[in-house]
Amino acid sequence: MKTFLIKLFLALPLALICSESIGGFASSENFLVSAPDQELAEAVLARAEEYRREVAIRWLGSELPSGTGRAIVSARISQTSQYCRFWSARDTGGKLHTITVTDQRGQVSGYVLRHEITHLVLDTGFDGRLPPWASEGIAMLEDGQSLKSERARVLAGYARTRSWPNLRIILRTPRFHLNDSEAFITAFSFTQYLLSRRDPSTYFKFAVATNTNEWESAAHQHYGTSVEQLQEAWQTRVTRTHLRHLPANLNPTADMRKAGSSATVSRDPYSIHSTAKTGLKAVLTRL
Repeated sequence: MKTFLIKLFLALPLALICSESIGGFASSENFLVSAPDQELAEAVLARAEEYRREVAIRWLGSELPSGTGRAIVSARISQTSQYCRFWSARDTGGKLHTITVTDQRGQVSGYVLRHEITHLVLDTGFDGRLPPWASEGIAMLEDGQSLKSERARVLAGYARTRSWPNLRIILRTPRFHLNDSEAFITAFSFTQYLLSRRDPSTYFKFAVATNTNEWESAAHQHYGTSVEQLQEAWQTRVTRTHLRHLPANLNPTADMRKAGSSATVSRDPYSIHSTAKTGLKAVLTRL
């Protein structure tokens, strides 16, 4: 099966090139990149390697071994839309990752790519054990400042109206859909809060435990409190941090879709990140 995965990994980019008339192709031990031209393919590959190294050191404490968590990256150019997608397919022989990024030429290797590489690093480093809220929370910390500012406005709206998302529901969510901006923003803010209390190692231990529905005992073990108390403490932090910046006429849901994720065009609920755990066939049927 391992040999089959390697052959499939090498064959998929060629198929993409033929089907999409992609003119550039670059590869390394960790990535196979296709793009409209060779210059862009090489630029995206260089940035992907850079992000892979930086994100792994920041969140895992060291670089990933070369050749682990390999990914196919498809870079596309658009002047009018921004789109990103991360897929991870499991099989008995290993995993296959695919990343698609669509943006303006000068932005296609920017923060959107870094966001998706973060998912790749976390999925590889934790072998898929992180729940969606934790993976999204960390990946959204890697986003650009404009998106973070939009999220701050929505969080301030929560504080002003005292209309708060329920953390228990967010922690149990098996998949984040594009139109569920509340889940994205809550994951982002709750992650910020947890990291302000303890180190990343504690955060990840807590997150892995919540993925097995042990959120209450995990909260007591790693943060010395209950999920309900974490909710209250998180709300207090958001209020103190964001309320003073709130415009008087802000509608807390007005910018929610824009602030929720880094892709702002497609309404397909699987267009941001989807994980197939039923074998490689799931990937082939979607490419």
